Amino acid sequence: MRRDVTIDMEKHWKLLTILIGANDMCRYCDNTTAYSPTQFKYHLKHALDKLQRNVPRMLINLVPMFSVTVLPELSRNPLCDVVQQYMCGCGHGGVPKHLLSVIDDVAHQYYVAMRDLATSGNYDSNNFTVVLQPALYKISLPYNRITGEIDKTIVGPDCFHPSNVGHELLAYNLWNTMIRYPVGTKPLQYPIYTDLDTGGLKYACPDNRSPYIWTNWNSKMLYFTKVFKGNATTNFSNSTTTYHVTTSTTLDYRNVTTPAEQESKSLMWILIGSVAGTVKIIFVVIVLLCSVHKCKTKQPKNSASEES
Repeated sequence: MRRDVTIDMEKHWKLLTILIGANDMCRYCDNTTAYSPTQFKYHLKHALDKLQRNVPRMLINLVPMFSVTVLPELSRNPLCDVVQQYMCGCGHGGVPKHLLSVIDDVAHQYYVAMRDLATSGNYDSNNFTVVLQPALYKISLPYNRITGEIDKTIVGPDCFHPSNVGHELLAYNLWNTMIRYPVGTKPLQYPIYTDLDTGGLKYACPDNRSPYIWTNWNSKMLYFTKVFKGNATTNFSNSTTTYHVTTSTTLDYRNVTTPAEQESKSLMWILIGSVAGTVKIIFVVIVLLCSVHKCKTKQPKNSASEES
């Protein structure tokens, strides 16, 4: 990017999406130390720190991977079984059930590591941020409505990597999670086929009340109204912050403060505080000078009375 003359590294915003964890899960049973959640978090933090130091104006989507133990359900034939065994030694159909449960637990610990990094506050600033987009974490494989079986068109011929259909669904899932849900309300599972039922994929668009991608910062500035339509509320607790939102997501934007407004208000209060401090100092100086002056004017009278 630095060599590209059309990109201004200091002014142009960059979007980076990190979908990570599948290969680590697939190799975990071969080396539990190298692919441990601790090592996973260490290496991911190192990458995020390096990006923060070297790439200004960047928004990073951290997308936790669903457990690779779903792979056997996507196999279409014996050739797929062989490919999956080669590609993912810890998640194919021949793996014992007790080991598959271990991989499920590792997937959860990877998710926790990514969540903790994204919500640590270490990556939130005016020109850099990291946001957890968790909607793939507890993915439900889509079903074919005609056959009632899992729709295996979402994977390619190797029954491992996404097909064009799978990539489109993943992109749709990510985009709508970025746009529709503030941090703290993002679902762990996005209902892709709910939208297909209504006539195709419905991509969300930012509205004029929140014309931006939701981040940790602007989500914290949003005040959720407690005046709901009806009485139905949903408690989302997918991150360290819990919000209560109506099923229709009725939000109160009247008290929303943008980062620019917050910064200007902070500067205003700093200025007011500085002026008040200066006035206080001047007042103290005047009081001291008056006290000194009174002492000087009283001194001759005392001297005269002593001589008399």
